[in-house]
Amino acid sequence: GDGLLAYSSTGSKLRESGPRALPDPFVPGDTIERKGARAVMTVSVANSTFVGHDKADTWGIGAYAAGTGAVDLTVTQSTVKDWDYGVVAYDYGAPATVTANYNQILSNVSYGFVSTFASGLLDATDNWWGDATGPHDPAGTIEVPPCEGDPAEHLNADGLGDAVSDGIAYCPWLGGPATIT
Repeated sequence: GDGLLAYSSTGSKLRESGPRALPDPFVPGDTIERKGARAVMTVSVANSTFVGHDKADTWGIGAYAAGTGAVDLTVTQSTVKDWDYGVVAYDYGAPATVTANYNQILSNVSYGFVSTFASGLLDATDNWWGDATGPHDPAGTIEVPPCEGDPAEHLNADGLGDAVSDGIAYCPWLGGPATIT
């Protein structure tokens, strides 16, 4: 199985069963068939451990946003290890913002942190990636460290820690394991 996924979508299976009345404190007569923007789902995870079994196509923790269902996920002082993908951000029309700081993201098979965003950066600074050389990032034009210039252009081809995809701002990183309380 997978870890924790904060999921928000306006394409819910509930819509297929037709409208139904919502309980208070919603407006009387309001139904699930409302149109327009939805509230942002905000999820904070701290001091937690997500350990997988290195199986293909598994993920430790992530956010999935589709339609107008935005997600804002914050992960701090947690351990995410032994998954295929450690931390994931799926953005399919609505923003899925993931902020991960002061975590241990290590020993994940394909990626420590992967994003489907076409543009923009997710904050994954100050994490331990399993090695003092930082996360593996073969794309970009500015070799780090030092952490200078546009984070979207950072390159850490010599990083021996978990891999990161495009769209992940990871510099600076922790030079040793994060303190998990």
